[in-house]
Amino acid sequence: MASKREKRKRFFERGAAALEKLNPEWRRLYACPICTTLFREESVDDGRLTLEHAPPGSIGGKAVALTCQRCNSEAGSQVDSQMRRRENVRDFAKAQVEEPLRARLTIPGVEKPINISVQGSEGYFIKDLPKNNHPAVHRQMVAVFEKLAEKGTWDGFQFRITLPGVDMRKARIGYLRSAYLIAFAALGYRFALSPSLDPVRKQLLDVDSKLLENFHWTLRDVKAEGRHLVIMEKPVVSLCVQFDRTVIMLPGRSDDEEFYKDLQARFKGDLSVREIAWPRGLKLALDFS
Repeated sequence: MASKREKRKRFFERGAAALEKLNPEWRRLYACPICTTLFREESVDDGRLTLEHAPPGSIGGKAVALTCQRCNSEAGSQVDSQMRRRENVRDFAKAQVEEPLRARLTIPGVEKPINISVQGSEGYFIKDLPKNNHPAVHRQMVAVFEKLAEKGTWDGFQFRITLPGVDMRKARIGYLRSAYLIAFAALGYRFALSPSLDPVRKQLLDVDSKLLENFHWTLRDVKAEGRHLVIMEKPVVSLCVQFDRTVIMLPGRSDDEEFYKDLQARFKGDLSVREIAWPRGLKLALDFS
């Protein structure tokens, strides 16, 4: 298995070769696909270029490109964590919690942090965290459950489990970011650096501002699974990146700089799509075609 350095080196070589095809003056340079800053080969070893997972590794993504350290770390602190929280909520609802989740348990008069997980078909399993609570709160909770044990029934007992809140706007921008990186890895600079993608990059570089709308779609089919990369030719020329039920729309024409304006209204007529391969690494197909 290739080391992380070997993979960074291989991605740099592929990206530099692609960039030189676009502009012969850009020899032995790699452009961060998000901020477009140019980097020399030594950036592979000095930490300025880092492996980028799309979607984030915390939700099963693989390394598909290099981004600069700043773009990578800022994503982790702002949007990746919100994507993970969103997936936690979905997993919890589907009883598919593989790792214990931190949550809060509220019963009459008491609220405290807990870990919650799923024990196969046996249902949800709640683990107390006495070290994370004031001793008095822990004693209150124990007293409540001791009374329940004496009563011998749960009839009339109510409780609430609350997962950490999700900033849905930032979670959606996280999916937009992952979709953009998947598209870059598959198709290359010729696609990602086209004028129609400028608004996308601006949004990714300014997560706190509301610059784009209508880029995020949710499939109605609750059984929709898998990750797919689809070229839509009708009714709107676009690139669709699917993460299970989440679909991100990217402009498919380089001159469609108003792609997201009235996008929903343009969905009329026949549907024509074709799937292309999900990238396992830095393919950059259009740059070498």
